[in-house]
Amino acid sequence: MSKPQSPTTTHDRSREQLYDIIAQEGESVADKHRQIIELGTEYLGVDLGFVSAIDTDAEKFEVLESTADDMLATGAVYDLSQTYCRRCVESDSVLAVADAKTDGWVGDPAYEEHGLDCYLGTPIRVDGELVGTICFADGAPRDATFTPVERAFVELAARLLGREYEIREYERELDDRKARLDRRTAELAASENKFKSLLATAPDAIFVIDAETGQIAEANEAAGALTGTDCEDLVGREMGSLYSGELHERHRAEIERFIRTADGTLTHFDDGTGVYFDPPDSSRVPVEISASTVTLDGNQYIQSIVRDVTDRRERQQELRLKGRAIEDAPVGITIADADPATDDVQENGLVYGNDRFEELTGYDWESIAGQNCRFLQGARTDQDAVDELGNHIAANEPVRTELLNYRRDGTPFWNEVSISPVENEAGEVTHYVGFQKDVTTRKRQSTLVDVLNRVLRHNLRNSMSVVLSRANILAESVDADGQSHLESILGRAHDLVDLSERARDIDQTMRWETEASPAPHDLVSLVTDVVDDLRASYPEATIETSLPETQSVKAKAALRDAVRELGENALKHSGPAPTVSFSVTPPDGDGVVRLTVADDGPGLPREERTVLERGYETQLAHSSGLGLWFVNWVVTGVGGHVDATVDDGTTVTVSLLDPDADHGREMSDSGS
Repeated sequence: MSKPQSPTTTHDRSREQLYDIIAQEGESVADKHRQIIELGTEYLGVDLGFVSAIDTDAEKFEVLESTADDMLATGAVYDLSQTYCRRCVESDSVLAVADAKTDGWVGDPAYEEHGLDCYLGTPIRVDGELVGTICFADGAPRDATFTPVERAFVELAARLLGREYEIREYERELDDRKARLDRRTAELAASENKFKSLLATAPDAIFVIDAETGQIAEANEAAGALTGTDCEDLVGREMGSLYSGELHERHRAEIERFIRTADGTLTHFDDGTGVYFDPPDSSRVPVEISASTVTLDGNQYIQSIVRDVTDRRERQQELRLKGRAIEDAPVGITIADADPATDDVQENGLVYGNDRFEELTGYDWESIAGQNCRFLQGARTDQDAVDELGNHIAANEPVRTELLNYRRDGTPFWNEVSISPVENEAGEVTHYVGFQKDVTTRKRQSTLVDVLNRVLRHNLRNSMSVVLSRANILAESVDADGQSHLESILGRAHDLVDLSERARDIDQTMRWETEASPAPHDLVSLVTDVVDDLRASYPEATIETSLPETQSVKAKAALRDAVRELGENALKHSGPAPTVSFSVTPPDGDGVVRLTVADDGPGLPREERTVLERGYETQLAHSSGLGLWFVNWVVTGVGGHVDATVDDGTTVTVSLLDPDADHGREMSDSGS
């Protein structure tokens, strides 16, 4: 029979087991919690053991590990006020209750909530901070109070768990620190690899300079190409030494000072001289130098990027040239913002106006900046023209019109206004560019010509009517010799009346045609209609045709009148029974359609051919009519050409463009 063990022997063995549990490697904290509370319940002879976590700020109590399956089971959460643990937390010492009823716990929230008659627990601290408790309890009271040895067991378990928590936290911090260090090391390695990759592939010249010595430690291939030196030969040199001649002497110190400060971008030296390189066997290269500090392999370096800015300098020069051209332009140029503001006066306000615009209007830029150009309008400005201008602007369409505007001093002038929308890369209209030209003189001359034209035709027609009337009266009373004179007078008078009517018809046609745009017309159909009319008007004539089924040409509606003019001119001047032929020749690979009108008359006089082919008269040669001038005006107005030859009659060739052909340029003056 074995000898019973003393309480001291049991306590010592339990202490050793506590140490063994804590010393286990590879076990989780939860497993150690479980083993310790199972050891404690056996050692103390109670049914319940648990480890808690306590949040005193939130007054919350959570069971981390428990031997119970119902009340105070693992994961249960209570208000701290409902637990025995609050007392040991408040006293920061072991709380021992052998019989709750006799120890005054009846009515306490902890006793009422859990019904535990005995309890032994103590706080767990980490670095002096409360983190929880370790407790042992039972639903039945103990026969005797908990001994100092038993209390010491619970205190030891709490201290060992606190130390375990500290070790675990320290290990987590070490792991986190190592993970951060590993990440940082990987990031540095990736950064350096990226830097080296960029260094090798960058299109700009890159110099890596030792921050202490100021010498080049590394350079990429672009740096070698820019300086005309092998990359290996650049290592060990200073940046200032890469400049040759006078520039080297004048600016070396400035270059080195800029590199050492490693701040910003250098494009010009203090004296205004541009920064550039002079590569061997190459022209001077303007550059822009930037510098910044970098860390590589734990050492400080200065990264200097040298960029060839030749294209930028050329663009700047081009912009300056365009700017001067705009400023010196002989017409007023304005730019208006396309974004309307709330103030109606600021709608489409001006953001630019050149010097010529100020001269044209009499306004200085400071007084008109931000205003809409409507300040140029006045009492006699045509509102219809203003509305048309506004409608086109609202529709983001280009527009050109003539407006009566007023200068700052109130002087009226006719302003030829052209406005076009300006789009950004997204296709949105952001501005409007306007061109203003003073056309007052042209407008007055045009008006004067219109007045003289109308007065001349009116008076000529009226006067010739009187001449014809009086000549007819005289014809009844003059002799045979007088009759011949009267016939001459009547013939000339009729010619003048016909000329006046012809001038009126041409004037009306020209006014309408000036505004029209060329469009495809079927030349064959047009010639057929004209020939039918001529055959009806000249039954004694023979009119022949040689036409394809159809042939399109680029023309305006007035081409019909021009073709009729050629036919009538041939029929009137080719004798009593003339023969006139019309033929249309399709393009022969050149995109040019040819209409030929030939007659068997005496031949067109030289001065008439000059007007027909060139469209103007000389001081020594004058045409006898307006019709041939009109033909030239119609044909050349659509990019065509007229040619006339005389050989047993007159042949007039009209060359017109085929709208379906690809014309790189307008046809030459040869016409064929």
